[in-house]
Amino acid sequence: MRNSLEHYVLQQVKKIADRNSIKDYGLNFKVPLLGTQQGFEFDVAFTRGYQLFAMSVSTTSKRDLCKNKLFEAYLRARQMGGDEARVALICCTNEPDTLNAEVAVLDDKKIAVFGRDDLMDLSSRIEGWIKQNDEYAK
Repeated sequence: MRNSLEHYVLQQVKKIADRNSIKDYGLNFKVPLLGTQQGFEFDVAFTRGYQLFAMSVSTTSKRDLCKNKLFEAYLRARQMGGDEARVALICCTNEPDTLNAEVAVLDDKKIAVFGRDDLMDLSSRIEGWIKQNDEYAK
């Protein structure tokens, strides 16, 4: 199911690509890390101009696993895309706002958490995240 959720997320990005100036997008971006065999992988990522939007996708609703995925994605996105990188976790939690609040100490304007209730209208939610980041950049 994880693989199908990643494909679904990519389809949602494709749906809003033209009207949001998204030129490059894709699945499973592998990032090599020194000292590891597997490195790290962004499940879905896209760029808008120079800005990286990296998404970690998980079917879990377990809070600790979701939080770990989000922290790692945030760290790797900053390594790859610099200070302007944005990161989102798309998971099956029923409490995305509380999870987002817990990691807000990092930089809540650059992080989004989408949960179970967001999945049906994910393209609109991602588009809202993009627009929020445009406002933040002003």
